Amino acid sequence: MKSILLVDDEPDTVSIYTMLLEMSGYKVTGVSEGAEALTAIVSVRPDVIVTDWMMPGIDGAKLCEELRSEASEFKNIPIIVISAAMEAPEGAQRLYDRFLRKPITVDELILSIKGLLDGAGQAHAVPD
Repeated sequence: MKSILLVDDEPDTVSIYTMLLEMSGYKVTGVSEGAEALTAIVSVRPDVIVTDWMMPGIDGAKLCEELRSEASEFKNIPIIVISAAMEAPEGAQRLYDRFLRKPITVDELILSIKGLLDGAGQAHAVPD
């Protein structure tokens, strides 16, 4: 079973996505902030990370920077960023593999996860 680390500061979002992704056959660990994600990743060792971009404390940008650093043992884990921002953060495309603009459907999220797990490329996709 493939595992997902889900990071979002909105508890309802974590609960809903966790339930729906688990119903789709994934093992999901949900956390509410970047600092928790950096701790959880060591024990979870996820196949994919799904993170919100705008969060208090360690936000999605800082989390992605930490994970993508040369010294990180987790630098090759695919990352999907979900954000309410109208556009992908300028110059940050190297930090993640996919960018999805909220609101997203669970089907969109599952297709992105499957695409990354199936090796469909690190496309840095930004939906229209």
